[in-house]
Amino acid sequence: LDAAVDKYDILDADEKIVHLEEFSPEELLVNFLNEINFLLFTKKWIFSRIKNIQINKEKNLYRLSAELKGEKFSQTKHHIKNEIKAVTFHQVKIEKEKSNLKTKIIFDI
Repeated sequence: LDAAVDKYDILDADEKIVHLEEFSPEELLVNFLNEINFLLFTKKWIFSRIKNIQINKEKNLYRLSAELKGEKFSQTKHHIKNEIKAVTFHQVKIEKEKSNLKTKIIFDI
């Protein structure tokens, strides 16, 4: 979110539910971020936080379910600093470092 918009208060006025299925954690991450990007730039809805995110692996599929809290985008209240065309798969790799996961994501601006 910081790459696309300036920081400000976003209300938890609405909720969007996201369900995704992919064959790898990297695909799941990129497509989840692309879904958030789609909500902002196409549906004009901006999220403030992610609630109740669940990621499960069943057989060969990774499944993600999440609740996004946010509100309708307003040009008078919110300021876009960069339009993200897409989240890319270029150099995406999720690595475990101690008890944390880390990754590098490249945005097509």
